[in-house]
Amino acid sequence: MKIPPRFLPCLLLATATVASLPAQTATKTVLPNNVPKFTASSVDLGPADPTQQITVTMTLASKNASGLQQFVSDIRTPGTGSYHEFLTPALFATKYGAADATLTAVKTFAAANGLTITHTAPNKLVMSLRGTVAAVENAFSVPIHNYKKNGETLRVNVTNPQISTSLVGKVTGVHIADFNFKSHAVMPLDPNGKTQKPVPLSISPHGLFFASGCFRNPQTITASGGGATATYAGNRYGSDITSGPPNLPPCGYDVADVYAGYNLWPMYNAGLDGTGETIVIIDAFGSPTIQADANTFSAINGLPALNSTNFQVVGANAGGNASWAGETTLDVEWAHAIAPNAKIVLEVAPTNSFVDLFYAEVDAIANHRGIVISNSWGGFETFTDSSLRGAFDFIMMEAISVGIDVNFSTGDYGDNVSVLGYADVQYPGSSPFATAVGGTSLALTNTKTKTMKFQTGWGNNITRLVDGTTGAPDDPPLMEGFIFGAGGGNSNVYTKPSWQVGTNQPRRALPDIAWLADPYTGVEIIQTISGSQYIEVIGGTSLAAPMFSGIWAIANQKANTTIGLGDAASQLYSMPSGSIKDVVPFNTANNVRGVLTDAYGTYEESSTTLAAPLAYTRGFYSALYQGASSHSWYDLTFGTDSTLFTKQGWDNVTGWGTPNGLNFVTAIANKK
Repeated sequence: MKIPPRFLPCLLLATATVASLPAQTATKTVLPNNVPKFTASSVDLGPADPTQQITVTMTLASKNASGLQQFVSDIRTPGTGSYHEFLTPALFATKYGAADATLTAVKTFAAANGLTITHTAPNKLVMSLRGTVAAVENAFSVPIHNYKKNGETLRVNVTNPQISTSLVGKVTGVHIADFNFKSHAVMPLDPNGKTQKPVPLSISPHGLFFASGCFRNPQTITASGGGATATYAGNRYGSDITSGPPNLPPCGYDVADVYAGYNLWPMYNAGLDGTGETIVIIDAFGSPTIQADANTFSAINGLPALNSTNFQVVGANAGGNASWAGETTLDVEWAHAIAPNAKIVLEVAPTNSFVDLFYAEVDAIANHRGIVISNSWGGFETFTDSSLRGAFDFIMMEAISVGIDVNFSTGDYGDNVSVLGYADVQYPGSSPFATAVGGTSLALTNTKTKTMKFQTGWGNNITRLVDGTTGAPDDPPLMEGFIFGAGGGNSNVYTKPSWQVGTNQPRRALPDIAWLADPYTGVEIIQTISGSQYIEVIGGTSLAAPMFSGIWAIANQKANTTIGLGDAASQLYSMPSGSIKDVVPFNTANNVRGVLTDAYGTYEESSTTLAAPLAYTRGFYSALYQGASSHSWYDLTFGTDSTLFTKQGWDNVTGWGTPNGLNFVTAIANKK
């Protein structure tokens, strides 16, 4: 049929419009649950640039999917024939990887659609492809848009991807969206929003820096100005702002302080220090000065030096990201502090993208580089899709199968409502195949022995009482509210694992265990900044994860195994009394309270009013704190973690509590 010339422009326009849309055919199958939920509350900025490159990660069907699920369950369950009968990574791939026909089908599909295969996991369960946005849209019949959420712009598929008939039954998931993991390290804040400044090492040639006496006797302050007078009395937190070394404000613990506070000396005195074991630490970007910094840290704290026999870097340790350089420094120095004679493998991903950190994890597991993997990072679970989780779950199932424990920190913003506007948890920590590590605050006695005075679940609220600029009391007190705290809560997607008993929760619940994380009771690290070494205080569940990974390595030493004891999570729910120290609500009669008088009258400010918001908090500690940079006075609380709270037994801030040194490693070793 000849088309009249007057209709040609309309036909050309229609053809161009159809060509720009993803192909929709009756021969394709939709893969559900592959659009991240966060897009519903994000700003859609429109179509992504079709010429940009984007990576697609595909999860493949196991040749024995039901057998894999059963094996992972049995290997974690005492009394089954497979309990702790670990495989080699090669045998795992042979038994449970995808069939060769599946790998061939994906290669054919990629070539036909202009996509390049960039990675194939050695377990044969995950493959990644890369191509232009336009090619990916066409291959999977899906539009890809830019979405903005929390200041970050991400490319995300608008609808569920579709796969061709050649891949049905072979490919179980397709992850297209951009996804970047975030580090879980935080610095103590001078509550005007400024982090505490690092201190040059030269300030203290004797290696003594920050005050370890974080919690002091009650104090009273009075301030007048602006037509008001206020008096506040209660516990005091932090060293005086005019103090120098060894009492720099506010406070910070060195290695000896942590050993004493958590009663770790009996463990070390028994010769248990990680000898013969290897800890893997996975970070993004890395720090090119990490070995030099860690060795300065080790010299100051009396630890063995890191050298070519006990320290290895895998990947390009180029640095270039200040946040992740601090994370890397914290992870290496404090894994080394807890297990000083364990070897450390630092596996560095080139970026913090899902693809790069995922394949760093794959490499560590496939090569069985250690018996425990420490990960101090994560992302919001609602930002993931089923395919991203499926890929990560596959490699963590492999880790369990080959004897490796994979630990993830749970994040630093409690229930995450303050960040997202709704409750969420951190992934991969929320996976039932990971061990989720939460956080605590630690108070030491102000004695020579420095034993534990008390501990709380980590969570800080702040209220300004006196303006440091004017010296006048805030009238009324300035309620700044929740700052940060240990992540926890219930997964939005995972059902309750059979091994997670005693939580009284309907789904996979976080965390499983906890350790020191509060930056206001944080630890010292040594880091090179602009060419010079500095000491600073740091915290976050990024601290708890490498510390727990260190004691897990020691438990493996006690069990006399270099293959591994499998995942920690499933073993923590059946521990004997005394092996884990329960973290329960803590109260004090000296919580901060005050009296404020102005032209309208006199008002009593109760400790609960000043500590708000308290939500479900059942007990807390509050103290007067003067900010070093602002000179303002504050009421700083401990144990106030958004809507999360500690209680006797398992809770959503600290899990079962903190490891009790020698008792803990002995109990774990006995589970071998």
